[in-house]
Amino acid sequence: MPRVVIYARFSTDLQSERSVDDQIELCRAFAQKQGWQIVGSFHDKAKSGATIHGRVGMQDMIACMPNRSFDIILSEAFDRMSRDLADFADLKKKAAFCDVTLYSVTEGAIDTMKAAMYGMMGEVYRENNVHKVRRGMSGRVRDGLSAGGEPYGYRHDPIHKGRRIIVEEEAAVILRIFREYVAGRSPRAIAKDLNRDCIRPPRGTTWNASAINGNEKRGYGILHNRCYIGELVWNKNRMVKDPTTGKRLIRPNSQDQIQITKVPEWRIVPDDLFEEAQARKASRKPLRLHFSKRPKRPLSGLLRCASCGRGMSAAGQDKSGRTRIRCSSARENGSCPDPQSVYLDTVEKLVFDTLAKELERPELLHAYVKEYHEERQRLNKDRLSRRAEIEKRLTTAQEEMDRLLQAIAKGTMTLDEIDPLAKAARATKATAQAELAACDEPENVISLHPQAIDLYLLELHALSKTLGKAIGPEDAQAAQALQQLIERVTVARDPKQNGGVTVVIRFRLDVLLGAPRSVHSMVAEEGFEPPTQGL
Repeated sequence: MPRVVIYARFSTDLQSERSVDDQIELCRAFAQKQGWQIVGSFHDKAKSGATIHGRVGMQDMIACMPNRSFDIILSEAFDRMSRDLADFADLKKKAAFCDVTLYSVTEGAIDTMKAAMYGMMGEVYRENNVHKVRRGMSGRVRDGLSAGGEPYGYRHDPIHKGRRIIVEEEAAVILRIFREYVAGRSPRAIAKDLNRDCIRPPRGTTWNASAINGNEKRGYGILHNRCYIGELVWNKNRMVKDPTTGKRLIRPNSQDQIQITKVPEWRIVPDDLFEEAQARKASRKPLRLHFSKRPKRPLSGLLRCASCGRGMSAAGQDKSGRTRIRCSSARENGSCPDPQSVYLDTVEKLVFDTLAKELERPELLHAYVKEYHEERQRLNKDRLSRRAEIEKRLTTAQEEMDRLLQAIAKGTMTLDEIDPLAKAARATKATAQAELAACDEPENVISLHPQAIDLYLLELHALSKTLGKAIGPEDAQAAQALQQLIERVTVARDPKQNGGVTVVIRFRLDVLLGAPRSVHSMVAEEGFEPPTQGL
């Protein structure tokens, strides 16, 4: 009796949850009528058939195929499995390799011709459906109706579908933002005051400068949104899926594709106030002469606030010229529970001194590496045991097939007797080969490289002269080496001394070991011997 698993899927969250249950029930009745044994089911709810990425049910089902726990995958129709030609062909190849048949209630068993035909039909249907939806949305926009979500300041009209109603409380906040910005206040200062006044943000729990500033090219952000002057702008951007990862990416459309409709009843901000805001933004646009990925300072991008976990950045200088750093949350919206300002050169010196002491005492790293080796050896032992068991089954299956061939040559068994035994041996061999291919290779034992330690000590000494300052071209190589070594530096107040600083340095051991990605942490306090711990 063939063993069957059922696969069901529906596309959007606008469809009923019952859709999956109805598909499974239909397939169950069909399988029972065929006399098949149902051994399980997989499903994906509100998932597009355009890609298999993000479809957990489909991925789980594919992962189970090499185990030979079922013989048939049954679906209501083949477009439930995929609406992408390449994905459908790939699914058929994997199923054929595992001796699994794809079957649908409406189309029957799949073969190469059907796979090509239904895969192409599904993809063409999906593309045509996208064009029809966009055509319908274009018509709605032309009529002054909403074509998507509602921006801050509006809500859906419960009576007239597609219309928007201004939310007076939020409209007052929008006017406040525009007026304060035109008056000279920065988006960061505005966001901080909105959080202080406990005003609900468009999304999340706090206002951020980015929600106010937005992105001019994409038309995002309160200061760029033209719906506040009664203009509905549609089709500025389009969403595309990366075929490798399945992630949705935003790409801008050309100017001739953008559709603008006047909707006077949506107006919240007067034209003159909106234009003044745009003029101020244009005047403050920075001049970019070149772009460089070189970090400005040795620890750029590595510093984290211990209170909220956000990054830390430069926050001006004192009278002596020393650079301060501060939590980004405190600067952006004032939401950090314990905002702190510390001197950059203090943190850098503490990091450099701590790393130097750590690297000058390689016996500490050797102790960590020993523990690392023991864990890797344990995992390797498990892998070797697993591989030995699979290889034994593979050898046994091959010996059985050789024995059957000899039986045919000697005439000691008939073809009817040999056929089921040969199929079982081939299935066992195919399963073992698939499991062996998926089994991780044993890893080589790694060791600490003394030359790597010496290299990083030289780089640290080379950077010591840049404390609290921007790095120059001659320091770029040393700064890059440090950026590769350190994963992050968490900065906190030192409760033991007034004005003291504590840092937790988390750095990557793989650059020292030549090993798979691993990390090592150390804790250091200004003026104290840094204790070390391995994680």
